[in-house]
Amino acid sequence: MRIPFFSAGAYSLDSVNAESQTAVNLFQEVIESKAGRNVGRAKGTPGLTLLGTLPLSNVLAVWIGQDRLFAVAGILPSHLYEVFADGSSSDHGSVGNALYTPFATLANPEYQPALIFPNASGSQLMIINGGFLWVDSGSGAVPVNFSIPMVGLQIDATGNGLIGLTPFGPSDVGATMEIQSGTGFTIQSQVITSVVGGSAIAALAWGTASSIGGTGIEVLGAQAYTDLYTLSPGWFVGSNSYQFQQSDIGRTLVITSGSGWTHGTYLISGWGLGGPASGTVLLTQNGLPAAPAAPNTSGGHGTEETGGQVAAGTAAYLDTYGIFAAPQSNQWYITGIDDFTSCNPSDEADKEAYPDHILAMLADHELLWIFGDLESTEIWQDVGAANFPFQRLQAGGVIHYGLAAQFSPVRLSINGIAWMAFATSRGDVQAVYCQGLIPQRISTHAIEQTWRTYPTVEDAIGYTETDEGHEFWVLHFPSGDATWVFDFTAWQQTGIPQWHRRGYWDGTTLHRQLQRCHAYGDLYGHGSAPAISGAHFVGDHASGNIYIQSLSTPSDNGHAIYRQRACPHVAGDNQRFFYSLFQLEMDLGEDDVTVTFDYSKDHGHTFVNPQSLTAVAAVNANAPNVSGYSTRLRWRRLGWAWDIVPRITIISATAPISITNAFMDGEPGGE
Repeated sequence: MRIPFFSAGAYSLDSVNAESQTAVNLFQEVIESKAGRNVGRAKGTPGLTLLGTLPLSNVLAVWIGQDRLFAVAGILPSHLYEVFADGSSSDHGSVGNALYTPFATLANPEYQPALIFPNASGSQLMIINGGFLWVDSGSGAVPVNFSIPMVGLQIDATGNGLIGLTPFGPSDVGATMEIQSGTGFTIQSQVITSVVGGSAIAALAWGTASSIGGTGIEVLGAQAYTDLYTLSPGWFVGSNSYQFQQSDIGRTLVITSGSGWTHGTYLISGWGLGGPASGTVLLTQNGLPAAPAAPNTSGGHGTEETGGQVAAGTAAYLDTYGIFAAPQSNQWYITGIDDFTSCNPSDEADKEAYPDHILAMLADHELLWIFGDLESTEIWQDVGAANFPFQRLQAGGVIHYGLAAQFSPVRLSINGIAWMAFATSRGDVQAVYCQGLIPQRISTHAIEQTWRTYPTVEDAIGYTETDEGHEFWVLHFPSGDATWVFDFTAWQQTGIPQWHRRGYWDGTTLHRQLQRCHAYGDLYGHGSAPAISGAHFVGDHASGNIYIQSLSTPSDNGHAIYRQRACPHVAGDNQRFFYSLFQLEMDLGEDDVTVTFDYSKDHGHTFVNPQSLTAVAAVNANAPNVSGYSTRLRWRRLGWAWDIVPRITIISATAPISITNAFMDGEPGGE
């Protein structure tokens, strides 16, 4: 009998008595001619070839465009690099410090990915890393500050006071005023040191007294505190003279002095005890709560970067606008047209349908998807309005699914997106695919049960890749030490959600795959290295390695790849069978490979009697029916069973794998 070796990929339930299929570093491919040796085959997943190694470890992002490859790597700090075809790299400067993922620990640190976006003209890259926004305009990455264009400026009668169309106030102290034009105005940049009667005062005169008609940009600065205090357990902070607002969340607070206070930079990540009414906030460092002083300590001094560097936890790009949202906020902003360095705090909108924070953004087919962290997802579009160009869709603009994993949303196939979805009012996490505005579940009971065994799925990192016609959604689970892949193409062809597991084999244990970020494209030649055409570039989650990924590469940078397939249950209709033969047909190319066969007779709970055979690549006089291009491996005398689960395992660094058929011979032997 032919075994349905090609089936539903990995599908092992919590009770393997019902189903126990595994697919590790093997994926199912439909034979589209419908006239092949089988309806499909099992094919080996791609391997890795080293392109080069960056100076810092932990590759957080890769991006390719205009035949140039960029990557973010490192944690304390992270740097932006351009990577060349010969494997060398050029450092474009620091882009802050990476943040921990949910449930990361000091003993087992894991860091959030970075995000990279180009502008329309190709002159800038926007980088989101460590909770902040950076821009590289060609001369290196720089932090971006909120700024407000100003017109109609005047200089008072003393020459020392600058007057705006609206009065300056205390919050402007610490901001930088850049004078750009105006008769009688000195073209300069000065920090506003005080505000008197609505006029901004700086160290030097602004120009000729009583001049009018000046223009400039106010680059927002810092707000000073001299009366900070902490509440138990120390990471909740308030001010006696100021009640913190929603707009403060996502900004940095720098503790500068105070008896008993630890000097340093902290991220304002959320509300303190009592929520917004308390006026206190939660401070963190590297994604974890951080106490600048012991509980109930007062007299702290510090500065809040009120409009200093723009805080951004997620971002997207659509219609010439960079779009971003601060961490732990429902507010989001747009940059100037084709200029990521222009960030006006008044160019702002709110996620409004449900009071959850914005966890992620994704632009697809002229629509902006805004994912909440609890219950809802909103869809906005650019309607070209004068005051603010985006507007939420009036019909179908809200989906009552939130986002379980911040970095899981992806574009998938031609017309859809996918994400790890859940709603706090309903329960468990599901993988969903949305074509139009109607989500469809694409995870299975089996894989959802597996995900529930992980410490969390909130740290899942997703990306898509298209390889030989397969649309893959790759999900990297750091805390689960596993990588799962959804094959959209095979799902469409079979009507069954097709998942398989990928992983890196260290010789004894299967771990998550090395690569966690991906970009596809061409790369200019560099030095003596020729140009690279149409390659999958991926970054290593632990080292600084940049690899080229390919289905034709049979190893992970020289390391053997562990591949395994446990077939569906083979059982008679309430009869025991005597099995005399298991036969495997496969194409190994031109390399020998050892295949281990074992089986389970207790419904997939335990596998016994492993037996290995070596498939010989070239025609062998002692084995005339065995060659690399037409391999038949046979295991005999398997005994009797009411139910048997055959399994094969291949560990190889040299042979590409294509498995076409599996057969079992058996005869009924009574009830």
